[in-house]
Amino acid sequence: MTRVYFVRHAEPDQTVKDDRNRPLSERGTASTSFVTDILRDKGIDIAFSSPYKRSLDTIKPFTDHAGIQITTDERFRERGGGKPGQGLRDHPERWKAGDWKEDWGESIAEVRKRNVEALMDVLDRFEGHNIVIGTHGTAFSTILAYLSSEYGYDDFIRMMDWMPNIVEIVFNGKEAAAINELGHLEKITFPESEYDAVQKWLDKQGFCYTTRVYKEVGKYKAGEAYLAPWGEVLIIDEVQTFSKVSDRPFFDEMSEEEKNEIRKYSEDMGLPYEFIRFSRPENHKEQAGV
Repeated sequence: MTRVYFVRHAEPDQTVKDDRNRPLSERGTASTSFVTDILRDKGIDIAFSSPYKRSLDTIKPFTDHAGIQITTDERFRERGGGKPGQGLRDHPERWKAGDWKEDWGESIAEVRKRNVEALMDVLDRFEGHNIVIGTHGTAFSTILAYLSSEYGYDDFIRMMDWMPNIVEIVFNGKEAAAINELGHLEKITFPESEYDAVQKWLDKQGFCYTTRVYKEVGKYKAGEAYLAPWGEVLIIDEVQTFSKVSDRPFFDEMSEEEKNEIRKYSEDMGLPYEFIRFSRPENHKEQAGV
């Protein structure tokens, strides 16, 4: 068996317009430790990557730790974009489009062809090895769609905002025997005015709480990791759902303004809200007895 660990890059710095040389953002750079933590015990001895800087920089901390060199392959690069407004998020019909217009950018079929060719070459050369490949959202999605008939546009959209995203594919020859999602980071949002207070509570007691209402209800899952605006990885410990503000913990410690704000977007609308406890990874492991 050959095991390939695909790593979709961490959050890039979108202020840099040069696609090939776009670096990771500060938050993206901080999240590369999440990638290293997942890959460190996988026995990886071969590394490939897209030549784009954000993909290279996402796996380089791990390869430096493992003492292996990264080989770049142009075929693993991301889809060449078209004119503004031509992205796949806005045009789902193009996922399976046969006819392709030039101003849409590189076609899905073209992206799939070169990425799959590169992958097959890697599998030919390094059968039986454990391999990491630094990749991109659309590029990797075309590989998944080639390997699994169950993978489609909805899966592509589901993974679009996962940066980084680590997926293990176990190959028997050139056939995918198993596809395992190992971990990913989505963003967790807070009002900027709360950044310092949240970090102080985490420093003081190792965990903190947040309330989520309206469209954010159901977004965050217990046991999953998220990336905070200041670049720190946080783990959701517990999600409790309530229908009345008076039912939540620490109700008596809340100001009337806080109570009314939650009621406005939950109880008054006949909607539930969530009370979420989160912590840093090391504190989450302590609580879980790991």
